[in-house]
Amino acid sequence: MIGIDALTDNLCAELVLAEDQHPGLILLKGKNMMVFPKFSYAMVDDQFVFGYQTEVFSDGTSETTIHIPDPENFNPNIDHTITYATPFGTSFVSLGGINP
Repeated sequence: MIGIDALTDNLCAELVLAEDQHPGLILLKGKNMMVFPKFSYAMVDDQFVFGYQTEVFSDGTSETTIHIPDPENFNPNIDHTITYATPFGTSFVSLGGINP
């Protein structure tokens, strides 16, 4: 995993590389995330994406993995905006990007 930037409400993002070292997934870490990722959604640079899986830890923090909308053309060297939202209206919007 490379690059960590803080997002609002203690949410942060990490770029997960595939075995071939190309961008694979984005890992979001924070609190109050949906346990079943299909009940939430994310947007990466205004492109809609679903979550892949979520893990909740004993301290109340969570990690959810989201897809990269176009992994072949995703540039990890520029800033990306990530939005995470649940059906309950809780949403988190990045203030920065994912930087290696």
